[in-house]
Amino acid sequence: MDHSYARAMSVEEKYIVDLMQLLDENNHRIKEETYRQMSNILKKLYDHTRNVNELNTLIVLYRKTEQELYRAHLKKWDPHTNAGHHQECIKLEEERRYHMHLLEKAGFECEIEVYYDASERKINLI
Repeated sequence: MDHSYARAMSVEEKYIVDLMQLLDENNHRIKEETYRQMSNILKKLYDHTRNVNELNTLIVLYRKTEQELYRAHLKKWDPHTNAGHHQECIKLEEERRYHMHLLEKAGFECEIEVYYDASERKINLI
């Protein structure tokens, strides 16, 4: 299963890239040491902003899979008798666990509100 996602550059990231380009265009007017310091600060700011935006995306994707499982529960999906429902629930649970793993790896604690137990073929609400 491909868990990759495309994320557009945020407005903040675009501004930082614009600043980097402006700094590069004017590097001949700035002392070399000052240029390096400014470049390092902009790079750190860009990396931090990108990381925050990627984490926000992961949070949205994690909650989205939980919401889809919850909607399946509300629609009275029956994974016991419907193989299509079972397969879709397995897919959603794999996505939920994948995003939860990435968030926990980044230091976030994920509160589980809904999950799919494939051995019981049941959507569980907490």
